[in-house]
Amino acid sequence: MADINNVVAIALTCLLVVLTTVAYFILTAKKSSSKKTKKREPAVFITGPSRSGKTALFTLLTTGDVRNTVTSQDINIKKKYENKVDLIDFPGHVKLHYKLIDSLRNTEHIKGLIFVVDATIDPKRLTDTAEFLLDILSITEVSKEPIDILIACNKSESFTARPPNKIKEALEKEVSMAIARQKKSLSEVNQKADLGAGADDATDDNENAGFLENFNGDVTFTFSMLEGEVDASKGSVMKKDISNWEKWLDDKLSA
Repeated sequence: MADINNVVAIALTCLLVVLTTVAYFILTAKKSSSKKTKKREPAVFITGPSRSGKTALFTLLTTGDVRNTVTSQDINIKKKYENKVDLIDFPGHVKLHYKLIDSLRNTEHIKGLIFVVDATIDPKRLTDTAEFLLDILSITEVSKEPIDILIACNKSESFTARPPNKIKEALEKEVSMAIARQKKSLSEVNQKADLGAGADDATDDNENAGFLENFNGDVTFTFSMLEGEVDASKGSVMKKDISNWEKWLDDKLSA
């Protein structure tokens, strides 16, 4: 009887060891998969608000053709564009912005970012666009190397189009107000945390917190404050008038 008990004990011990080992490898695999490896291929990103002409620009750059496009949830990638970089076009819908933010974080060599805007838009309607741009800047400005941005003012052939410098100034104003709003919100969250109320919500509520720390008091934001250069240039995808943007892109690929 004692022999049987010993065998059972040994078997249970072996089973426990096996189960513990399997559990260890499963947990290790999950941790490894959760850590995203940064992409080493150099890339240029094309992004901006919906219906600004991003995908049409991507198509023109990669095929030489102008095509009518519709709002999409897909990411378009041209591998080895000009035999130098991955050219990546991201959806503009607000619910899909996280895809761009994740890619910005996980791409090691970013040669530049083209932010396409509709030059005919009323400057008073740039609030959402500025919020999106602020999210982008919070990533690009903490990268190891400064990331230059081109504000590509599309549809400049239209009679109602505004000059690039006016669009740039309007975006600076809106980004400045967005910074003020987010800093106020962050301050209120921190105050609640200090009082012990809503402390669970105080951690990492604002992913832009690190970037916002660069702006104290009532400092008005300007693009000249950034490490990366921000240029604004007019063009028209539908008219195939994108020489200014192509020159900017060529300069970044040659750098």
